[in-house]
Amino acid sequence: MKPKILFSHPLENTRHNFNGGCDSDCACSFSISVEKEEPPSLERLYASSCDGDCGGCDIGCDGDCSCDYGCDGDRGSLQFKHRLAGKILKQTTEHKYLIPFQDDQRAMLVANAKAPLFVLNAPAQEILDFFSQPRDPAEWSRASGIAYDDAQTAIAQFYELGLLREVSTQTALPAFVHTAAPLEAWLYLTRACNLVCAHCFVSKDVRRMSLETGLRAVERLFELAETHGHPEVKIKYAGGEPTMNWDLIPALHARAKSLAQATGLTLTEVLVTNATLLNRERLQFIKDEDFRLSISMDGFGEGHDRQRPVLNGNPTFERVLRTVLLALEMGLSPYLIITITRLNVDEVPALVAFALQHRLMLNLNFYRPHHPGDTLAADNTSLTRALREALRVIEANLPDYNFMEGLIDRSNFGAAHQHVCGAGRNYLSVDTDGSVLPCHMLTGYNLTGIPLDMLESPRFDDFANPPIDHRNGCNTCEWRYWCAGGCPIHAKNITGTSNVSSPYCSVYKAIYPELVRLQALQLLQADRNSQ
Repeated sequence: MKPKILFSHPLENTRHNFNGGCDSDCACSFSISVEKEEPPSLERLYASSCDGDCGGCDIGCDGDCSCDYGCDGDRGSLQFKHRLAGKILKQTTEHKYLIPFQDDQRAMLVANAKAPLFVLNAPAQEILDFFSQPRDPAEWSRASGIAYDDAQTAIAQFYELGLLREVSTQTALPAFVHTAAPLEAWLYLTRACNLVCAHCFVSKDVRRMSLETGLRAVERLFELAETHGHPEVKIKYAGGEPTMNWDLIPALHARAKSLAQATGLTLTEVLVTNATLLNRERLQFIKDEDFRLSISMDGFGEGHDRQRPVLNGNPTFERVLRTVLLALEMGLSPYLIITITRLNVDEVPALVAFALQHRLMLNLNFYRPHHPGDTLAADNTSLTRALREALRVIEANLPDYNFMEGLIDRSNFGAAHQHVCGAGRNYLSVDTDGSVLPCHMLTGYNLTGIPLDMLESPRFDDFANPPIDHRNGCNTCEWRYWCAGGCPIHAKNITGTSNVSSPYCSVYKAIYPELVRLQALQLLQADRNSQ
């Protein structure tokens, strides 16, 4: 049997900066296009089955080139001897999670900048395990039952994927991609809202951001991005309910678009909304101007209505559902967010089914209690049970797109990462008066921020958002580079310090193995469909 390696790429395809998360109510960087196009597909690689007629495979050869991957154009195999002959190689998978899988398969989650998730068949496992100690690839025995040339090709591909490194040079592939991150900002266009959501942390009042303040905020963001080397400015128009100050959105967008053209910086804009005040005209603007649309949908029926009524107590689910369906009809693909509490925890599976039916991305955002006595949160047992039911829905309707990488709260399985979010480093929250804090949750608590024009850097070094390797209770956990410890403000609200593991830690640990198993099933399904 030939060795076979299936793997998923990190989410750089979707412009992820490896901080974790989604385009929801967090200081994160996961971006999904608002256009209703095919979601990023799963990627895969066969360790020894290139047929020399790929037209440009994932490894990067076209079968007729002189690149250093060395495809010979006849057999399509990597010219291993020219690249790794005489080198001593060893596994670089110290940070990995392994699960036995079906038949002879093994799923492996690796803190690896090239690819996070692998599915290996038995021959591929045998080859990788051979390098648990430093070895010369030439030592591979022809008596193993795996053809020598097939083994050498697999070894070369393990090397290219970062699972094998040269011992002599100690040049291990970094587990984390340290690219220049975008500068992101949550703009409070208003503190007002037409809903009275049970979980909301924003102190509601009539304050609105003025045009002058909004324009200055946009200008300052581009100034800071240029000064501090951020290649992109990402603006989240939020609140309150930002559509209650709708006229400000086109004006700020026009200024941001002009500045992006003048500076050469990339511009990404997200509308974070409850969707009750969106109509066809506004959705057309969102589509025409290439906004991303993030819609709060807190369940699929009564649970949503319990959590998100209007001021007079009337329900809103049907109105939100109509807006989502209208957006889909218009060719938009909204990102859905549910904040899970005890009021709606039982509706998580139904919302997951709806998202899969319409090929939408979804974030299951765990409620972050405001203080230790807050009773709105679903208990961890109920939350775990609902999530397991949701995963069964996914398994029965296995998607062919990257649905699961950023599905669970602030976790991200698209790439290993040290921080759960960008707060304190590359993320800002701008209040209606222009004052700035490192996270919009702090602004929502009415803490005093720095005046916009006095802000010299997007960094808030006194904001406690430690890397996961420095968080107590997290720094030895096998899941740490995908969980990153959860929201630091949540931890501080409940325990008094940010430097501890999330109160939802037991939920993460219960769900992650099943999530990895489902992602492995996706890769196997993609493999079968490609044959």
